[in-house]
Amino acid sequence: MLRRFAAPALLLALGAACAQPAPETAALPDTTAVRAALETIATQYETALVAGDAAGLAAVFVEDGHEALYGSPTAAGRAAIQANAAAAFGAVRYETADIVTGPVAVHAPTVVTAGGTATFTMADPAGARNTGWFRWAAAYRLGGDGTWRIEYLIAFPDSITPLR
Repeated sequence: MLRRFAAPALLLALGAACAQPAPETAALPDTTAVRAALETIATQYETALVAGDAAGLAAVFVEDGHEALYGSPTAAGRAAIQANAAAAFGAVRYETADIVTGPVAVHAPTVVTAGGTATFTMADPAGARNTGWFRWAAAYRLGGDGTWRIEYLIAFPDSITPLR
């Protein structure tokens, strides 16, 4: 009788000894904290636009980020994003920038998405001024340094109105 239970007991003991603990699921970040980080990114982007700071604008992107803006070539990589911004700053001066972040969706511990609207007042070298209203969507990635940055940004105008 002891023999009949010995083999299953041994297998059960070996199974318990060899069993790996279930992998821990990383906790999703707090949406309020993420929103605050994304608002900081929006402020940095606004500041860089108004200052004409291409390097500052590119700095809010991950190194391999992408930017697809209406009327500009899609930029792949921080260096290309900086080059596109420098070219844009040669053609237009941003007087004001207001980026509004809408709903934020947390997809994974290091990936979130958001979208929103933006309003810019711009002037070309000849002094013609206009206001543009845009919509945008972005994916953000949390870096190893604990900083959220833009991984992909797409933006397009709703309308652009000349100012008198």
